[in-house]
Amino acid sequence: MIYPFKLANQIQNSNDFKQVIWSNYLEHSNGITMKEYAAKEMEILSFGIYGVEEYHLKVKEYIIFLERII
Repeated sequence: MIYPFKLANQIQNSNDFKQVIWSNYLEHSNGITMKEYAAKEMEILSFGIYGVEEYHLKVKEYIIFLERII
């Protein structure tokens, strides 16, 4: 399971969203499709339990990226 703060931190420190989702998908997917996994990541980020203020812009960009996958 990916934790919200860890995910937000990865997004904040990344210049390549594809690398973020791919590495997390390989580690945490447990056999679900990429679309299903992207939906779960978006759900996790939508809860906003990771310190929204510090990560808002990059997380918002990442959510837009996830919407294109879904």
